Amino acid sequence: MSSEIDDAPLLDHVALLLVRDRIYDTMSDQLIDMNGLLRVSQVVAAVGVLLIAIITFSPLPQPYPTWPTLGAVPINPELVAPGILGCITLVVTIRDGISISSAAVGILSVVTLWLAATSLYALYASTAGGVFFGGLFTLISGIILAVGVVIKQLLGQRGSHDGRPRIKERLGR
Repeated sequence: MSSEIDDAPLLDHVALLLVRDRIYDTMSDQLIDMNGLLRVSQVVAAVGVLLIAIITFSPLPQPYPTWPTLGAVPINPELVAPGILGCITLVVTIRDGISISSAAVGILSVVTLWLAATSLYALYASTAGGVFFGGLFTLISGIILAVGVVIKQLLGQRGSHDGRPRIKERLGR
């Protein structure tokens, strides 16, 4: 009888370890899926910023004679696209951890996001007239960030093809 009582905590511990290992594997797979989704979103946003820059700075006719609208609010692509790229890149940088390349891209993403936010505020909340250069500064910052993101992705893809070992090392397994 006492043998059964002594084995019960051991069996509970083994069952707990099996459940914990299964939860870890499930969470690890979800982290990998989320990282992949964020990276794809980041590259798509970077390519979008570069395409907007090419369209803006080329002598070709603009595809949008006026800004696209969301309801009654005009959406300036030169401000919104770099802002989205800055936000996604900031999230990816925070999730990846700090290294030299991620710190540089992270700083660029903060600057781009700040420029986009202040430019949007200046554009829509300002009642003063004048020439608006916020779109130019935000787009230039977005171009630099997009190039940095693409270079970081190209260099990162060559160095590591599977993110699983890095995630397991980071979680202490």
